[in-house]
Amino acid sequence: MRSVTSAMLVALMMGACAGAAPVAEISRAERAILAAQEVGAEDQPASTIYLLLAREAYTKAQERLAVGDTEGARRLLLRAEADAELALTVARESSVRDAAERTLEEASHLGSGLR
Repeated sequence: MRSVTSAMLVALMMGACAGAAPVAEISRAERAILAAQEVGAEDQPASTIYLLLAREAYTKAQERLAVGDTEGARRLLLRAEADAELALTVARESSVRDAAERTLEEASHLGSGLR
């Protein structure tokens, strides 16, 4: 992500003439993508697609900044953040569901041992 950030900074400098750089949006999108990665969104089929969409939007935002389209980049960064947050939420939900299913299985085994 560090090289991505460096590339984004270069694009920001190149596109600075076109308008204010979306620094806050870049930061939020990066943090959201990292958070989704940290909870294992890549490892769960239900959340993987949203993480991929977030990365794709982030990459397209870089391309938009490189050509000076600050507003287009801003919209894509908002999309990247939203997709990453969705990946994070779906990954967490999947983890909770898996834990609940394991707990039910353990309870079932304990219950059958008491009979």
